[in-house]
Amino acid sequence: MVREHKGSLHEVMVVPGGFSWRDKTYPSLSAIALAITGTSWNGPRFFGLRGGKSDTEATVAEPSVEKDPPRPSTRGSVRSIGAATAGRAARASEELRP
Repeated sequence: MVREHKGSLHEVMVVPGGFSWRDKTYPSLSAIALAITGTSWNGPRFFGLRGGKSDTEATVAEPSVEKDPPRPSTRGSVRSIGAATAGRAARASEELRP
């Protein structure tokens, strides 16, 4: 597998006993990620084999899926309902006046 980190490409091979990177065998991908970055990483996540994507992780092209456009609301706004009710209430009070 190949991973780019800070402008450098890092090629890792699966070998008996672990993973090979720069002519040395490591017991885990996490050990290689630590050697590359100097900080503790979840190895499979660092190499893009697991979820939890961030801008420092390997990017995998995902197929583009077009979403359906948003549907218009079938409910009126609170303001328009309130205004209609207020108008009816005002007319009703006028009809009750002598």
